[in-house]
Amino acid sequence: MTKVVSAAPSFSFVAIVDPNSRSSSQVLLLLKEYFPLLLVVNSDQPIRSVGSNRTIFLAIGPAALKALVESDTIEPIVSLFTSSEIFQRIVRPTTIYKNQRLVTAVYAETSASAQCEVIAATFRRPVSLGVLIGRESVHLEAELKRAAKNFEQELFLQRVQVDKSVVQNLIELPRTDAVLLVPDSTIYTQNNLRAVLESTYRRGIPVFGFSASTVAAGTLAAAFSTIDDVISSFLELINRIETNHNVEPIYPSHWRVTVNEQVAKSLNIPIPNSLRSLSHTGTAK
Repeated sequence: MTKVVSAAPSFSFVAIVDPNSRSSSQVLLLLKEYFPLLLVVNSDQPIRSVGSNRTIFLAIGPAALKALVESDTIEPIVSLFTSSEIFQRIVRPTTIYKNQRLVTAVYAETSASAQCEVIAATFRRPVSLGVLIGRESVHLEAELKRAAKNFEQELFLQRVQVDKSVVQNLIELPRTDAVLLVPDSTIYTQNNLRAVLESTYRRGIPVFGFSASTVAAGTLAAAFSTIDDVISSFLELINRIETNHNVEPIYPSHWRVTVNEQVAKSLNIPIPNSLRSLSHTGTAK
C-alpha cells in the first residue's frame, strides 16, 4: 500500500544507490512507498543533470554521495544513511556549492543531544560524563557541550592521544558517572570495542553507545533511528528546502531507544520504564 505524503513539496526525486550495498533495496522499498515516481540510478553509472529546479537527488549511502558530489549535476543533493563522519570527509567546504548546488543531509546517526537525553533519562539526576574526541569527531565538540549543559551533565571532553591505545585514553579520563562513545572510526572499531567495554565495566562505569549495533555489542543504551525515522526526518528537511536554499545537514529528529538489559543487570543499574518508552518518533504523512 502506497503511503500518501501530503507534507512533501512538489519535488521530483532521483535516488542514486550503491549496487553493492545490501541495505539499498530495503531503503528503496520504503522510499517508494512515499514517492511512487522515484527514479533510481546506480552510482557506478553516469549521473546526469535533469535541468529542473524541482528535482532533488538523493544519495543513498556513502558511495552514492561521493559519486554525486563528483558529478556535474546542478540540482540539490540530500545525503541519506551516511554518518556525519563520512559526510564531512566526502563533502569538503570547497565542494558544497559546486555548480551553485545545495549539498545537505539527514545523517545516519542520532545527535549528541539525543544521546545525552538518554543518559539523563537513565540516571534521572545530574551526572558527570566522559567523552573521547578524535580527528573525525572534532565537529561534535560544540554540540556535545550544548547538550551536556541542557541536561545538567558535567562534561569531560578529552582529545585522543594517537600514540596511546583507546583503552589507555579512557583510563586517563577523569572518573565519571558514565562514558559516551561517539561515531569516530579513528577511535572505536570492531576490533577494539570489546576491550573498551571490558575496561570500563571492570571499573563499574556504564558506557552509552551511538547506535543500536553498539548496544547489541555491549553498551548500556543508545538513541537510534530506523529507516522510517530517517525518512520522516527527510520530509521535514525538504519542507525547509522549499523555502530556504541554504539548509544545513541535520541529525534525525525522529529516534527511539534501545537498552541492553543484561548489561544493566550486570552493572546493577535500574532501568526506568520511562527510558524504555522514550522516543521522538512520527510517521510521514
